[in-house]
Amino acid sequence: MKFIFLLIPFFVLSQEHKASGLVLDKDTKGPIPYVNISILKSQMGTSSDEDGSYSLIIKREDLEKKVKLSSLGYKDTTFVVSDFLKFNKIELSSLSEQLEEVMIKENFKEKFLVINTVKKKYIVGGIGGLNYAPYIFALHFPFKKDYSEIDVIDKAKVHLNKVHFLGGNRSMPSKFRFRLFSVGKDSLPGADLIEEDIIITTVKNQREVEIDLSEYNLTFSEEGVFVAIEWLYIPFNAYEYTYTKGKSNKKYIEIRYAPRISWLKQKDKKYRLALFTSGQWLNFKMPYIKEDEYIIPAISLTLSN
Repeated sequence: MKFIFLLIPFFVLSQEHKASGLVLDKDTKGPIPYVNISILKSQMGTSSDEDGSYSLIIKREDLEKKVKLSSLGYKDTTFVVSDFLKFNKIELSSLSEQLEEVMIKENFKEKFLVINTVKKKYIVGGIGGLNYAPYIFALHFPFKKDYSEIDVIDKAKVHLNKVHFLGGNRSMPSKFRFRLFSVGKDSLPGADLIEEDIIITTVKNQREVEIDLSEYNLTFSEEGVFVAIEWLYIPFNAYEYTYTKGKSNKKYIEIRYAPRISWLKQKDKKYRLALFTSGQWLNFKMPYIKEDEYIIPAISLTLSN
């Protein structure tokens, strides 16, 4: 009896594939940390680690989609996923264009004004990185006539919440990227207002982060400004989230990512939210908790003259 063996490549049969490699600067050949890697039209993605390394499990149905790599100061780069799997090194080109022009003025700091003051009694839960692709939440602060004389962005404050797991909660160290965006023509976040990469590192049990922005001398635009938090899907931020579904006692475990940003109750409908996911900006509908109350990220801005 003769046996005929049909050799079909494992690449074709496998339902999942692993992409891994390094993201490097095209000019310096140095590693680029915290690059956002997202499969378009999908919820899958990851971030490069501090040494520029990345690892991503890709489903078979995503092979013909595109993957987008983006990072502050570098040109967005897109590949077909099936080609992306073949690379072990990817080089990104730095941006040569100038940032949008901003007004710079001498800052005497005689007056201060806090926008969206956060009070603990109005904090209701929080939001962290889910077990899918890295994303950016951007809160739009609109311009008011009150800001015409006190219009220099002095500092930002971000309030943190404990991460949750089955049977309790805890605080943990984390890293995230802080960004400021202009308002684009489509009313979504436009260009970065700060060229510098601002990576914030929190410590265990830290409940708020204050970011000094005074050195940049940025004037609050009449179009407003987007204040954004970018989650980094790196091992440092990962933790196991255990939960049960329905009436069964079966436990499920997901990998989630710190930090967890507090939600703040609001009645003032002037704020807007935008979400960067799967390589594009989208308007994000404000979550309501009552007919006249909704929640926004607990982020405040301090302006000075």
